[in-house]
Amino acid sequence: MSRNTGSVASSDKSWLKLYAAVAVLPLALAACGGGGGGSPSPAPTPPAPAPQPPAPAPSSSFSVAASALSTTPGGATITLTATVTGLTGTPAWTLTGPGSLNTSTGTTVIYTPPASGAITANATAIVSAALAGATTQTVNLAVVVSAATVGQTWNTVAVQSSANLVGVDYDAGNYVAISDAGAALESSDAATWSAVTPLSSSVSTDHLKGYAIGHSGSNFVAAGSTSSSPYTTTTGAVATSADAITWTMRSLPANATPIHGLINGTILIALGETGKLYDSTDHGQSWAALPPLAASGIGTMNAGAFSGTKYVAVGDSGYVGASSNGTLWTSGKLPSVGNLHGVTWTGTRFVAVGDTGTIITSTDGSAWAPQTSALAGSLRSVAVSGAGTVVAVGDAGIETSPDGITWTARNASGVAPLAGVAFGNNEFVAVGASGLIKSSNN
Repeated sequence: MSRNTGSVASSDKSWLKLYAAVAVLPLALAACGGGGGGSPSPAPTPPAPAPQPPAPAPSSSFSVAASALSTTPGGATITLTATVTGLTGTPAWTLTGPGSLNTSTGTTVIYTPPASGAITANATAIVSAALAGATTQTVNLAVVVSAATVGQTWNTVAVQSSANLVGVDYDAGNYVAISDAGAALESSDAATWSAVTPLSSSVSTDHLKGYAIGHSGSNFVAAGSTSSSPYTTTTGAVATSADAITWTMRSLPANATPIHGLINGTILIALGETGKLYDSTDHGQSWAALPPLAASGIGTMNAGAFSGTKYVAVGDSGYVGASSNGTLWTSGKLPSVGNLHGVTWTGTRFVAVGDTGTIITSTDGSAWAPQTSALAGSLRSVAVSGAGTVVAVGDAGIETSPDGITWTARNASGVAPLAGVAFGNNEFVAVGASGLIKSSNN
């Protein structure tokens, strides 16, 4: 676009000439005495320049976040991460109290609590991070001795039930244990139990079988199968309940296989046979089929866990599936691993258990390491407390671990086979054959 250089420009130049003439006039009068014979007038004092605001200081901040605020002697480690903005230098870390840090400098440090038995009373570990030009940040970590004892001593709960209990879960003040006959027991205190019926059918000859119990949102979700006499075919069955007492049957996609496991993540995943997967985005009320796990020869997936960033499913013949979003999965078979029946996330690693005392662990759901079980029998289920104590149950009883690595047998002698375990309200509850229920709250 060209610029207009017509009359406006000429007017501007005339104004500049006039301004120049006026500007020099006082100076000319002063030079010639002003014609009045008096003292010359002093030149006007120019105004003082306006004060300028100071330049804004660069924005800066320094903060520290911890992956957890409590642990137990011999329990889970805690990762502390420093976030630095607008400052230079590297944070320096110090520890006051029991335990140890893996490094003294850097933006990330790992706190390891003292060994089991090293302290006899609850203690506080104070982790401090110092950085030049910033206020020192401190985080208080509770090392709770009493919580570490949960799972060591177990009590048998008298329950009137002849069915085999195959799974148990806790949420919002209620425990629910499901049986292989499609029935269940519920309790608010793990001591007194009442019978409920989560899986039902309008066909009197149907055979109902429960395999899994979990929760999503405010709903309990029970899963299993139903088949009509003479039980030549089976299909999946799912029911939900908001109060653990009144249950509603839900519909699965056509030809859905029996459901053996549930994973409560950002979406709810149901694990079927031959690698079949189903998902629900409304807490178990409606379901859709997902692409099945593609590993060759894959069979039934029995259990799963969610770390907050990854879903992991485990199943027969050592097959494992993993997904970052619950929709797209990778899968494969672990060598020299038999059937896997349970898996949990401890806060730092996945712990999976299976036949003949198999225990394997993984920090990422992909690379797995074998651990040594304290029991020789097959392990059926595994759970973790809020303080990091891991409990595995199975055919030979109960064993516990502070970290999923080192295991100790508990209450193993004379115990009927146990098939499920869960933690809630600072209490472990394990269930098994002939309605057996055991609890540990110490």
